[in-house]
Amino acid sequence: MYDTTPRPKTDHLDFYGQNLPQRPYKVIAFLTCEGAVDQEVVMTTAIYYRARQIGANGVINAGTITTQKEGTVNVADTVEKQIAMSVIGLGGSSARSVFRYQAIVYENNGHSLIKTNSPLLTDSQQSSPQHDSAINDKLLGHWILVPSPEKPVRGQLDIYFLPQYRYKSISSLINSNGQPFQPTPLEEGRYYFAGNKLVTWGDKDDKPDPPGDFSVTDTQLTIYNEKGAVVFQKQTQ
Repeated sequence: MYDTTPRPKTDHLDFYGQNLPQRPYKVIAFLTCEGAVDQEVVMTTAIYYRARQIGANGVINAGTITTQKEGTVNVADTVEKQIAMSVIGLGGSSARSVFRYQAIVYENNGHSLIKTNSPLLTDSQQSSPQHDSAINDKLLGHWILVPSPEKPVRGQLDIYFLPQYRYKSISSLINSNGQPFQPTPLEEGRYYFAGNKLVTWGDKDDKPDPPGDFSVTDTQLTIYNEKGAVVFQKQTQ
């Protein structure tokens, strides 16, 4: 920690890479998390969580160090470069990555700003606060799964996107053997989106679900996965 000043925790972060903040800011901590090369989402989410706990308004990517089993060190600023090193024989099961970020607070006339105005975003997916707000306004509400003719299901799946980036899902879906699709009918957690990626993290899960492509209109939410598109219809009160 560079700065031990007590600050209230923040709900969201701005995320920067090569393009640094255009407003005055102060570095309050250097945060790191070590894990396997392919665990970028888990490791960075843990860093984001810690940054919010100490009251940061944003984080700046300080690069990733990958240590190989031979003891040499390579520096890669993206997980794609780390995976590429594994493909050409520089990685392996014992390769470890240290993800590094600087936690920052914004300053205005010498005073730190507590309010933040965007959810977790990667530098390459950064968009304006107005755009983020418009997307989230469309997400908020009650959505019901629309079964497709190709994939008929029994039961119903309701998803509620709530204020403060919380969600709740209630499922009564069952498969052809009469077994429920989800281990428990009710799941609650938090969500965030970056560009066209939507991430959910259940309160009882130790890591978030893999990011999924999505699109949303005023009435329809579509989430894309490896098996195709899953469509939800918005419910009006």
